[in-house]
Amino acid sequence: MALANFFWKQGEPQNAKREMTLAEDLYQTTAGSVLGATTDPAAFLKEWQQEPQRLKENYAYWKNVVQERPDYRDAYIMAGTLAYELGDTTEALNYLGKARALDPNNQAINTLVTEIREK
Repeated sequence: MALANFFWKQGEPQNAKREMTLAEDLYQTTAGSVLGATTDPAAFLKEWQQEPQRLKENYAYWKNVVQERPDYRDAYIMAGTLAYELGDTTEALNYLGKARALDPNNQAINTLVTEIREK
């Protein structure tokens, strides 16, 4: 399960799911423990499968906040970050650009923009 979690955090969902499937098989054949884990790997797999929908819901929420409060810098940062996680680099840079316009000296925003452009 630790390896599956590592792959997931590294952005390798196929490898993570493969490892989680192996962990699930071991969990089913042992007395409820996979390498010291006591949680059913299927629960993690289900959570991972729901992640894209959760990201979309959060993105929709922050887009709404931006509409309601166009002077709220952190809403632009959140919308930009979630857009990037959903694979929309153009939209991410658009939101982060608006955040930077509100707070041009914020190093965290500048770092995010730089990292996104470099990928």
